[in-house]
Amino acid sequence: MTVLTDGIIINERPLKEKDKIITVLTREKGVISVFANGAKVGKHSSATGLLAYSDLSLASTKGDSYVLKDAVPKQVFFRLREDLTVLSLAQYFAELTYELCPREDKADSELSLILNSLHLLCEGKKPASLVKSVTELRLLTLAGYMPAVECCSECGCDLTEEAIFFNYTTGEFFCEKCAGGKRLLPCSVGVLSAIRYICLAPQNKIFSFSLSEDGLSALSDISERYLKSITGKKFKTLDFYKKMI
Repeated sequence: MTVLTDGIIINERPLKEKDKIITVLTREKGVISVFANGAKVGKHSSATGLLAYSDLSLASTKGDSYVLKDAVPKQVFFRLREDLTVLSLAQYFAELTYELCPREDKADSELSLILNSLHLLCEGKKPASLVKSVTELRLLTLAGYMPAVECCSECGCDLTEEAIFFNYTTGEFFCEKCAGGKRLLPCSVGVLSAIRYICLAPQNKIFSFSLSEDGLSALSDISERYLKSITGKKFKTLDFYKKMI
């Protein structure tokens, strides 16, 4: 059976002299593994390179494996490679995609998110830390791990006071009264509003907000700690990115 889909290459692994195995976030099948015969040097090399966005024709084999029949590049994001810091952040997004996106299921929202994130990194019109936090929190939300942003998780108040606290191991927010002696991260009203917006806004508007430099730093810390707690992983690409900034 032939599968026609578009997708972003999130990993590539050499295999023999001319072949490679690519991991792709596809619109129709989520994250899949594809054997790409001759793609290291042949006509499909650019369409199957890391972070390339391409139209793909795939032959479905037994189990959940695929073989590349044809690939046509739609966007290869050359500008990402002009800045090593930006490229390392894009590679972190690819690693997150592998960890959080569905397998053998539609991933239209996830693919649109990653495409928008890569476009914004190329354009440089939004702070990289904002793009990072939005990508982290929205991927978590799509994967079913949206933080409990609506009210204090203990008393149910609407969290309009200045002192708000976040439990990054559970995704819960607390007012100052309910935080008690718990070891929690402080969070301002502005940062909480940004988190609510990222999680709940329509897909095409999730990057349309701004925060102060201090607010972006706090947002980045919260989203990163929560993501690490949920996944239980250390991301090598994130460690490299943080060394670069």
